[in-house]
Amino acid sequence: MKNNIRQKEEEMIVPGIYAAQKALEKRGDDFLRLFVTKESLSRVKSLVRFAVENKRPYHVVTVEELEKISGTSHHQGVVLVSRKRELSTLKTESGFILALEDVSNPHNVGAIIRSAAHFGVTSLLGEKANNFFSAAALRTSQGGSESLNFITTDSFFNALKNLKTQGYTIIGTSGHVEDVRLKNLFNYKWTAKSVLVMGAESVGLSAPISKLCDVLLTIPGTGAVESLNVTAATTVFLGDFFAKLIMKK
Repeated sequence: MKNNIRQKEEEMIVPGIYAAQKALEKRGDDFLRLFVTKESLSRVKSLVRFAVENKRPYHVVTVEELEKISGTSHHQGVVLVSRKRELSTLKTESGFILALEDVSNPHNVGAIIRSAAHFGVTSLLGEKANNFFSAAALRTSQGGSESLNFITTDSFFNALKNLKTQGYTIIGTSGHVEDVRLKNLFNYKWTAKSVLVMGAESVGLSAPISKLCDVLLTIPGTGAVESLNVTAATTVFLGDFFAKLIMKK
């Protein structure tokens, strides 16, 4: 059993019923093995059936063992182990891209991925693939990661600069600056070939990235709170993009 629990570099842990089912639906060939608790067997029949029919190992384990495998207590009694998702390159991208600068909390990343998939984002750009594919992020994304392309880069700044030369509009986010580029989100007209850049919750965008942006958007509000957290703000931006551009097609 110990050999089965040990995760390999080329593998990813997908905890949670819906996330595991979505991974199976999108990437059945990548299915490696399955861990379930006795209590969850009746809810994951399709996953177990696939494992049996395709001669993939599955193991009935205790809740404690599943927590060790997944690294989280929020596993809903199932963990799918699959091959890692392939990463995209900037050369193959088109459409709307969401870029995360130093957003690394796995629960924030997972919630952002979920919103991105819901609102039609094409790709997600960041510096570390592990931020996208951690067990906690995959569980929180509720299968949303299976609908996105993921791009990683050694230089976040150069990646955005490259996209800018390809005709993308680089859109930053800010609520605390006075700048001629600053626009009210709800009055902004989106274009499909855009990159929305979100910064870390505590500090926002770095100065070089902010300077690179063509537009800075702010979310108007009552002023009762200083600002929205990064996951809530991202959802508002993406919802506005979806309503104005995608729904009108």
